[in-house]
Amino acid sequence: MRSMFAQPKLLKAAEQALASASRGVSGAASYAELDENRSLPRTTRLLHELYFRNLAVEKVDLPRYLRPHMREHMGSFESWAADFTACAMAAKKWAALVYDPTTTAAQHGHGR
Repeated sequence: MRSMFAQPKLLKAAEQALASASRGVSGAASYAELDENRSLPRTTRLLHELYFRNLAVEKVDLPRYLRPHMREHMGSFESWAADFTACAMAAKKWAALVYDPTTTAAQHGHGR
C-alpha cells in the first residue's frame, strides 16, 4: 500500500502527466490510467479521514429513520450487512455506504 505521506506527490505527478496527455482515441487507455492515478490519492485520503473521524469507542445504533429506508431499498439490515461485508472483502480496502439524493437510495460500493 502506498504511504499516506506520498499521496500529495503522487497527485501532483498525475496532474502534471494529465496536462500533457493525449486525449485522442489512441491515448484513451493511458489517459484513463493517469486519471485513476489522479483520483486514487484524493479518494484514499478522503476515505481515511471519514474512517478515523467516525470511529466510536462503543457500538453506535443506527438512527431510527435509517432501518426502514434501508429495508425498503436493500432488504433486511442483516442481508445488507452481509452484502456490505462481502463487498468490502472483495475490494480488500474500502467499502462505503452512501446516500445518493438523485435516486433517494442508499448504495454501497468499494474502491480498489
